[in-house]
Amino acid sequence: MAKNMATLLFLCLFLSSAVFTSADDASSSPGPNDSGPPDTSGPPDTDYTSQLPPSSAQIPLDPDTKIKVIIEGVVLCQDCSTRGTWNLYNSKPIKGAKVSVTCRDSKNRPVGYQAVESDQNGYFYAPYDVGSIADYYSGDPTKACFVRLLASPDQGCNALTNINWGIVGAPAIYTGKYFTGPDYTTVILEAGSLAFRPGPELCPLSG
Repeated sequence: MAKNMATLLFLCLFLSSAVFTSADDASSSPGPNDSGPPDTSGPPDTDYTSQLPPSSAQIPLDPDTKIKVIIEGVVLCQDCSTRGTWNLYNSKPIKGAKVSVTCRDSKNRPVGYQAVESDQNGYFYAPYDVGSIADYYSGDPTKACFVRLLASPDQGCNALTNINWGIVGAPAIYTGKYFTGPDYTTVILEAGSLAFRPGPELCPLSG
């Protein structure tokens, strides 16, 4: 029993330390269909602190159903106090930030590419043409579509971060939002919160 408890304690400590590993280095980050560590730090009533959880939810529609996919998310400026983490406590929305939204077809070829800008609330959305679910890679838009940061117009906050995989490709996650119209069903996917941060001259590393 004592040996089992010691093993369990070690695993808990290991997993806890892994959650707070910096995500700024994209070279070792997983691909666009992997989910990042959840952000649980910061006051619970602070905007933007909760991240999209990993999701295995399937879009509950027949593969031949005609759908219109919309991908949405927000772009923020990470506060210097949380640099090197995935924490978005005290972050601010960036107006006019550019992101790329890419979807792949059933043969894994990029066929849907858009460069879109965020509004005054940092919110962006990218609508796609009507097609069938089977037209998307693996018959699943959540496996076919991803979002990457491109540029920030804020000269004081234009350094890329990989928060929620904004550099390597943020997955478009299905969270149960869809509505049916007379000719097609609209499916809304979420890329979560992506972020730039101030450069080192404005946001030096502590210590």
